Amino acid sequence: MPAWNWLYTTVAGAILLRLAVAIWSVRVGHPDEIFQYLEQAHRLVYGYGFVPWEYRFGLRNWLLPGTLAGLLEMLRLLHVDRPTVYIPVLNSLFAVVSASAVFAAYAVGRGLFGEAAGRSAGVLAAIWPALLSASTAPRPEIMAGYAIFGALALCMTEAALRRAIWAGLLLGTAVALRPQYVIAAAAVWACTLFRWRRQHAVALSLSCLAIPLFAGMLDWWFWGTPFVSYFNYYLFNSGYGVSQLFGNEPVYWYAYRLSLESLGLFPLAIVYGVIAWKRCWPLLLLVAGVLIPHSLIGHKETRFVFLAILPLLPLMADMFVNGVQWARPLLTAWTGVVVVLGCAYGGVLNRDDHLTAWLDLSRQTDVKAVLDLTGPAWKSGGYYYLHRDVPVYFSQVLGQLPKSDLRLFVSHIIVSEPAASIPGFRVESIHHDIAVLAQVSPPASYRRLETNTREMPVPAIDGRFSPRVRVAF
Repeated sequence: MPAWNWLYTTVAGAILLRLAVAIWSVRVGHPDEIFQYLEQAHRLVYGYGFVPWEYRFGLRNWLLPGTLAGLLEMLRLLHVDRPTVYIPVLNSLFAVVSASAVFAAYAVGRGLFGEAAGRSAGVLAAIWPALLSASTAPRPEIMAGYAIFGALALCMTEAALRRAIWAGLLLGTAVALRPQYVIAAAAVWACTLFRWRRQHAVALSLSCLAIPLFAGMLDWWFWGTPFVSYFNYYLFNSGYGVSQLFGNEPVYWYAYRLSLESLGLFPLAIVYGVIAWKRCWPLLLLVAGVLIPHSLIGHKETRFVFLAILPLLPLMADMFVNGVQWARPLLTAWTGVVVVLGCAYGGVLNRDDHLTAWLDLSRQTDVKAVLDLTGPAWKSGGYYYLHRDVPVYFSQVLGQLPKSDLRLFVSHIIVSEPAASIPGFRVESIHHDIAVLAQVSPPASYRRLETNTREMPVPAIDGRFSPRVRVAF
């Protein structure tokens, strides 16, 4: 039992905050969240969905989308098969899982710095904006972050065979989901052996291999060759330089972004940790294991280093509790400002009008074909939000047709301007700056393009490479 009687109350509060985000917000942190994972889970369960280029060239392992498909299938069997229901249900499940960071932060803070620091770390994990924002996102870097931080929390307890197996499974899961975290996982593995004086080293090490081996077998099943998705991911992004197509940032970019988002608290905590390195070294090692290798990669996104935020929270807690006493009120106020501004302006409770329009279409029974004129496919909700096995077109495909001809192809149109006038269509619903138009007099049948509109080609990639894998699904 934990020494802190309010731990479960704090976790319950964290879950309530995250459930509020799950139920109220309609947003995604990044298009990959839908198209690389949730859309593929929908495709696996219901048989239709968009196919991004990574799933045609075999760059993605099915461990995460397959797990999500299992959850979606269980909901389908329970007749929870409408986006307006299964999306908030799944988001709520992810929110509950994300609250594990509160337990882990408390355990790490308590194990390294004492009870008071552990309590502060747990509270910070419960309310930190970046964790609230990520709480409904089933992306690999987030799930892998929870897994590695959870393994670090187990490392703070007494050595036991069962804990060694669980820690190994968590570390292996993290590496299978996010191979770029392998150095961070190795840091936690080494820290565990050091703190446990190499007790249960064999069990810890062998259990680290279980999930990666299973992921390799998934590649064999879905792509025809074990571990081929990991090889292709490295080949395309590092060998062919495909990642550079999506942006290239300087080495210091992550340090700058984390400093900006924390209003300077994170770099201050790192400086404090370096000064007090004798008790802070496990957290500094983990942060370095994330930031250094990711900073050497040209293509950078803040979401890639989500794991670095988690160990910084116990480090901040130690700085508050055991640091300079006269600075405690200032640091507390500083943290409060970061939390309030992050929640208010960080989009935690945003409701995306575009996604809301797609959800609205999922409620309609007369949807036969959809044209989205508001942007490219990756900005849409995909079939995960639409849940209608009908053709979906975008401006690149049908946007050049005369407006009078659109009624021959689609029953509904999503437009950016509510006042948009398209012959043969009326405004069915308005979502702030987005409107859904429906046909006034629908024809008996619609024309259909012969091209596969469910593939999501990238000209710079499809024009240079050809798939070399056997696609099982």
